[in-house]
Amino acid sequence: RGGAMDPQPDKPEKKRRRKKKLNKPKQVKLSDQIGHLDDSSSFDEEEYFDRMLPEGDNGSPGNSEESSFVGLVILGERRKKLIEELLNSEQTHVDLLQTVVVNYLTPLKSRRDLMEESQWKLLFGNIYSILSWNMEFLSHLRPRLDLGSDCFGDILVTMIPFLKPLYIAYNENYEMAQYTYRKCIKRSEFADFMSNRSKMNASSTDMLSSLHLPIQRLIMYDSLLKEIISLTPIEHPDYADLCTAYRLMRAMERAANRVVDKRRNMDMVLKIQESLIGDHVDIAQPHRSFVYNGRIKLVFGKVRDRMLYLFNDLLLVTKEKRRNKLEIDFTIELNQINGIDPMEDDRYRFSILGEDHSYVFHSTEDKASWIHYLNSAIMRLTQVPLEVDEMREDEFDVGNVDIDFLGPSGVLTKRALMLRILTWSQMGDPDQVMKDIGLCAKMIGDHLTNNNKF
Repeated sequence: RGGAMDPQPDKPEKKRRRKKKLNKPKQVKLSDQIGHLDDSSSFDEEEYFDRMLPEGDNGSPGNSEESSFVGLVILGERRKKLIEELLNSEQTHVDLLQTVVVNYLTPLKSRRDLMEESQWKLLFGNIYSILSWNMEFLSHLRPRLDLGSDCFGDILVTMIPFLKPLYIAYNENYEMAQYTYRKCIKRSEFADFMSNRSKMNASSTDMLSSLHLPIQRLIMYDSLLKEIISLTPIEHPDYADLCTAYRLMRAMERAANRVVDKRRNMDMVLKIQESLIGDHVDIAQPHRSFVYNGRIKLVFGKVRDRMLYLFNDLLLVTKEKRRNKLEIDFTIELNQINGIDPMEDDRYRFSILGEDHSYVFHSTEDKASWIHYLNSAIMRLTQVPLEVDEMREDEFDVGNVDIDFLGPSGVLTKRALMLRILTWSQMGDPDQVMKDIGLCAKMIGDHLTNNNKF
């Protein structure tokens, strides 16, 4: 048997069998499924359910009636828990705001030795009015859910317009409230009062943190609404109202932030105005907003150090003096600028081409930034201006006449105009409609004069 062995017949290769694991519903990040409800993207409900439902035996999404039913039940339970969380957290929020009013606001109103009337108004703002709104919302939400209904979007759609001015005012005053608190807490009598009140407070939230409650609550609304909508089928009777409520909520946030940004910008303009000495132009104008500033060198015969301030319509060139004071060298109106020469053969220099003069500036760090901000500011001069800062297409709401005809960047768009026409169709005041149409026509005419096209 020492010869070559006869070849053995090939044995069938054993297939490896792995123990099949029980498939669990996939944990998918909700924001990845629904995207941003406030933009033009649509929510593909069929794709969403395919990815969320339990998988079948073949490893692909289950398509049997049984697995679909189980998946819908799972999603329904998740939605129910989120609605319960909205209700319970609303009650907690109301309790915390009541604590602020009872433990702090009411006693301080009668303690003139601790705080003047103007100070406690700055400290608390309109927090009592916000508490009243939350109590009203809770009084409508709880009975509805106690009756077994899972629809509440219509309540928010009705009530958010009343919350909007309250929240904008509170958000605008928030920084001043913090400043007032830090100023008052330096006094020992006020600090002792706050310490004693904190000991009486059952919650661990201190006074300064309590001032953030209304802002924190709006963030919670945003998060909860988005998740609830992601678990709500399109054919659900509350789907449309929930989407409308979410968009109204986001529009309110954007409007509040714009008001704060506008106030901060005006504070910056006033600060620049106060730093000027000697004969100077009136910088603080209602239409003027600050854009950019920085130290730079002016090349004019010889190199001179200058401090530049760019506004939406003006370039202010100043000389720095002692004690943080500035003296105006000259100004350039942006509508008198013919262009910006980047002087690409020079690494640090650029030129502003005026109607009568050209100015060469030298910047070792900010050349690109100055060219960008100058070109952007000049370009905006030729676009249709925003008549009112908070009037934006993204705040579209049928029946609200205070809506701009413009897109988000301030440029006239066909979609914005169509939204406006839809608004007119829902308005009951013919005189207001005609006045509105006249204003729109004027803006379109001005736009065509400047741009000769849409």
